[in-house]
Amino acid sequence: MTSLLKKAFDAASLLPVERRDAIAELVLSEIEDDTRWDEAFANSQDILADMATKAIAAHKAWQTKSMEEILRSARRPVAFGKLLNVYHPM
Repeated sequence: MTSLLKKAFDAASLLPVERRDAIAELVLSEIEDDTRWDEAFANSQDILADMATKAIAAHKAWQTKSMEEILRSARRPVAFGKLLNVYHPM
């Protein structure tokens, strides 16, 4: 345990039970979130590599537009998801 984590736990131990439990729930939730993100990124590397390969091929084939071109030609704001479809037609 690091000295900072020990200091935080020592400070939390002085709080009322309800506050300690709330802090414990926050810490556990953060740890669970980190685990889910780690798993999501670990399981998405092949998909991301495939998307990158397709994006590079489209760029080399002059099938992409610059962000400036897209925004200049848009009559109204374009949603970010729609911009991705311009770069990555699937």
